Amino acid sequence: MGKIHFINISEKKFLASTSPLFKMVSNDNIDNTIGHNPYLWFANPQKWKDPFERRFIEVRYLHNGKKYDYPLKNKVFCCCFSLTRITEAQWYIYSKGGDSVCMNISRSQLIDELKQYIKNNPNDNIYIGRAEYQPTNIITGSIHNNPIFKKKPFSLSDNESLVKLLLLKRNAFIYEDELRIIIVKGDSCDGDGIKFSYRCATTDLIQRIILSPMTNNSYCDMLENFLGTYYGFSPAYNSLGKPYKRVVQSKLYKYKHPTYVIV
Repeated sequence: MGKIHFINISEKKFLASTSPLFKMVSNDNIDNTIGHNPYLWFANPQKWKDPFERRFIEVRYLHNGKKYDYPLKNKVFCCCFSLTRITEAQWYIYSKGGDSVCMNISRSQLIDELKQYIKNNPNDNIYIGRAEYQPTNIITGSIHNNPIFKKKPFSLSDNESLVKLLLLKRNAFIYEDELRIIIVKGDSCDGDGIKFSYRCATTDLIQRIILSPMTNNSYCDMLENFLGTYYGFSPAYNSLGKPYKRVVQSKLYKYKHPTYVIV
């Protein structure tokens, strides 16, 4: 029977936080994520655009004079989140002129869905891991000398070791504060990725939708109305009984210019 494993973050700490997970989704994929047959997309790391991110999947490993492929090739599928609110850099990179939204994902609800997945797929395992940010020369150096394997040496036969490699990121991206959920299939599965279908109500899993600060106001109004009336993201009430919007635009660029500038 498979299980959920945690790397670089404990289950207790993960669930103790009241902050949601933040997930960037393109406008073109909103319907896939919150539609009538909704799912989260777990990508095959071999399809990641950044060649540096793919390096541990694509390289060959030399051990005792023999060469090996990455043992979990076509068995690992990953969905990426941020542990902190989306930064200006992320909006700029992912929005591409305003075509993305940020979804606030409930941690507890997501865990429930992951547990259900394991029940339905007992040969699979799930790893929830916080990204490890390091200088480029450390990541590209000897695996055995990497600090992440100080307590437990790297092994090609150990799935946790292999998953840890997929959590290594360059210091240049530390602002992302990334969390990766990685499904390790029991058998090889070719393809660009897998659809992680969830059974709970969309509005239970996704607490809020934040629209890009680069999206024009008229389009934001249309999206807010559409997502509210068609998908159920109408205003809700907090614990104090006060209403709040579940679809809002990021206020990153909402700056009011002063009437005068002191010189």
